[in-house]
Amino acid sequence: MKYSIRDIILESPSGKGEEWLKRQKSLEWSYEINERLAKDEQLEKIFLKREGKEKDFLDAFLKLGNTKALRNFMETCMHCGICIDKCHMFISTGDINNSPVGRAELVRRIYKDPRVKNVDLSKIYSYYYQCTECRRCAVFCPNGIDQSEITRNVRNVLTSMGIIPEYVVTTLAQVYRVGNNLGLNEKAIASVVNFLEDDLKEETGKELRIPLNSKADFLLIPSST
Repeated sequence: MKYSIRDIILESPSGKGEEWLKRQKSLEWSYEINERLAKDEQLEKIFLKREGKEKDFLDAFLKLGNTKALRNFMETCMHCGICIDKCHMFISTGDINNSPVGRAELVRRIYKDPRVKNVDLSKIYSYYYQCTECRRCAVFCPNGIDQSEITRNVRNVLTSMGIIPEYVVTTLAQVYRVGNNLGLNEKAIASVVNFLEDDLKEETGKELRIPLNSKADFLLIPSST
């Protein structure tokens, strides 16, 4: 039996299908593949280059489909729609493609019919980089389908093709350049350590020194928040 996204929405146990469809018309939101996409010179900083087209995505994804977990998630969806209003991305955008089942359907049709020729990379890129991988869908899914697992696999394929958001590449480039995602140089890290020493003194009343670039029993990893 074939399901359309519209059918899934209308048959959702929540009984809110028609309301969601009306919302979608006014709130549908996405961005094109050329928006927020890393440029070639940025990709070079993390030793990647943009290569491959729709068919390459199809071939790579079908290879991933041989893994037991992904095969299970692709084949056991009952299209019940329970996950739809559990997803905060759907709640905030009203876009059914921004729900676990909607997002999965973008690639499930490729998995189930390898003869598909019109792979919409723009949509796949847009929606799979909006998933936050919170795994809330897996909690409520009767079959335990984990959209975050599907998301990671799809992003792996997109990454291998050089289709990555600019902010991700910028962060990775910082790691390659200076060894941390914040781009902190040695002076900045020393400043963070001095701040921590002052905090410790204020809280404990003791002069505690945190050694830098020397043998120690503990490794300090500054928080990114």
